Amino acid sequence: KDITDVDTSVELEKIKYLRPVHFRWRVNDAEDSGFIASEVEEIFPQCVSGTDNEETKDYKRMDTRHFTYALVSAVQELSKQVELLKNDIVSIRAEMATFV
Repeated sequence: KDITDVDTSVELEKIKYLRPVHFRWRVNDAEDSGFIASEVEEIFPQCVSGTDNEETKDYKRMDTRHFTYALVSAVQELSKQVELLKNDIVSIRAEMATFV
């Protein structure tokens, strides 16, 4: 119901603002890599749940399943951009060939 296409250029812009990091978990000091949930929440609020309450140990957590659509959209947008650039290169090479 109410299905609409995603604007791939918007998703690519959002992806650019994500900051991959290395970190240690507060609860067990284990090393890990990923994203800071509160930073992701500003860009993709649907990907984050929890309250980040130290007292209740209700930390913000991410559901990376929601990233899939954004990542696929970003790849699709990049593919479009690459194709446009390839076409530009072909055109420029053809134009330059007329000068040789």
